[in-house]
Amino acid sequence: VVLKSGVKRTIPSAWPSIVLADVETIAGAPREMNVAGFGEALSLFTAPADWYLSHLLGLDRSYHSASMKMLKTIASQPPNWSSGIANGEKSSIKELTKLLALRGIVSGVSNTTACLSGVEHVISHMLDLHHAAIHESIGLHGEQVGIASIIASRLWRQAIEFEIFDIRKLEIPDLSEMHRRIQNAFGHLDTDGKLADECWRDYQLKHKLLLENWQNVLALVDDWKNIKSQFETLVTPDETMASALIASGGPIHFNLLSKSISDDLALWAVNNCHLMRNRFNLVDLLDLMGLWTPERIQWAMMGLVGKTNEAA
Repeated sequence: VVLKSGVKRTIPSAWPSIVLADVETIAGAPREMNVAGFGEALSLFTAPADWYLSHLLGLDRSYHSASMKMLKTIASQPPNWSSGIANGEKSSIKELTKLLALRGIVSGVSNTTACLSGVEHVISHMLDLHHAAIHESIGLHGEQVGIASIIASRLWRQAIEFEIFDIRKLEIPDLSEMHRRIQNAFGHLDTDGKLADECWRDYQLKHKLLLENWQNVLALVDDWKNIKSQFETLVTPDETMASALIASGGPIHFNLLSKSISDDLALWAVNNCHLMRNRFNLVDLLDLMGLWTPERIQWAMMGLVGKTNEAA
């Protein structure tokens, strides 16, 4: 993952010949690094749903059932060893190291990071984008992903458990309106407009694919009652994930991150996360139906913003 005009983009890279992971050394690393590693691992319990959704719509050709089977196997249940991360226990650090290595293998086999990078990752990328644009240090990626995974889980569980989809509300996004939204979202971050232009270039690719596969979108929303059960095992409830994250010693509030995030910045990142890149996720689908509203966003972020460090 590299920066292109200030925006995170994924490019091809080579496999390592071998990975040596010294568990004792890793266990002795700064605590916040291993805690962040656990936060990153939590995307296993949400991101595959976004990948599968994009596949069903014909928007992602990297999907393979074998890769999904591997993901389901390693994420069959939330880790019950997370409390050991907080204490630097070698047995827990070993499990975390194995889990992160397996994630890397699955993404390598799939030739994409999309299988592990959905709503939760793009929210973290948005925060990094903001801080890099204003020449500030960025936070720990995994910490941010951990909190954002709770948001992603809430949105997915709502889509699975409640009747919120309505084909009558589906609308093909107007390209000029989306350009305006992207300019509004990112235009303030630089003076030459390169950052917003990069987001706009990538979004246009997504829009083109949407037009080419619009019948798939209509069919999925129309038959969602029957299709949604396929996502049941791909998304762990947010309460379970939050408990595991707390047990690991990870922050569960945006302004308790090592790089404290204000409520306004967190809301900006979540609200505009689907405008940054060409990958399609659940937020894109909600937006197509007019369901990506301030009320839904505030609900998804409940308990994760709105406190001071002292109060939390």
